[in-house]
Formats: sequence, C-alpha cells, structure tokens
Amino acid sequence: MEKAANKKPALLLLSLVIGFVVIVLLFPSIFSPFIKKLGTWFPALFGSLVSLRFISLVGVLYLKKWGPLMYLIVFAVYELACIITDSFGYFEFFTSAFIGVVFLFYYPRMSGNL
Repeated sequence: MEKAANKKPALLLLSLVIGFVVIVLLFPSIFSPFIKKLGTWFPALFGSLVSLRFISLVGVLYLKKWGPLMYLIVFAVYELACIITDSFGYFEFFTSAFIGVVFLFYYPRMSGNL
C-alpha cells in the first residue's frame, strides 16, 4: 500500500532522467581547456554549479521542496555566468528551463521536511 503512495509521476521521472544525463555530460567539461580559458574563477564556479545541480536533482528524486528551489537558483546563476562568458546555448537553456517548469508543477506535492 505504501509503495503506491510513493510512486513518482512519469513526467517527473523523465525530467529527472534528462537532468541526470545532462549532469553526466557536463561533468567532464569541468576539466576542458575551453572552461579553463574563460578565466581563473570560472572552472571553480562551473564545477560548483554542476555539483549543486546534481544535489538538487537528488532532492527532487526524494520529493523534497528544497530540490526544485535549489535547481532554479543554480539554473539562474549558471545561465547568467554563461551569458557573461558568451557561452550561452539555446538547447541547454530550453532543456533546463523545461525541467525547472516540471519541477515547479510538482512542487506542491513535495515534502517540506528535510
């Protein structure tokens, strides 16, 4: 009976899978020469944002309200950093924005407990 109550919606699971795939693709780029050429501060910022995005996806996986909030904050900071460094990508922006909208749609169903 409890397993039926903890069942996650299919759209939320699809968004989580897409989010984890994006994280797996972003992780090796932390060490890329392109990122190092952007400045001495950007690899550390980029690595922090990728790890915080992963942590927020884990929070959403466990249906915690801090997960979507952290995801949207990291999304905004990441896109701002990409605009500043002139490395903005439309596909990544719309993919992350779609995931954020799905997370906000399921936000009321999430638990506020840590």
